[in-house]
Amino acid sequence: MRNNVFTNPAVENAVTSEYKIGNTIYKVVTKFNFGGENLKEILSRLIKKEAQKAA
Repeated sequence: MRNNVFTNPAVENAVTSEYKIGNTIYKVVTKFNFGGENLKEILSRLIKKEAQKAA
């Protein structure tokens, strides 16, 4: 499996990863939204979500 990661200058705050599995190449675009929640809010939300699942 080949894994190439590069930033996409056409899309702000985006990272494109390229994976080759067998003869097929998969391109995955990951976009980051820094204008929304900060890290503390994201972690708090995820912890609450996992706690509700466990209950």
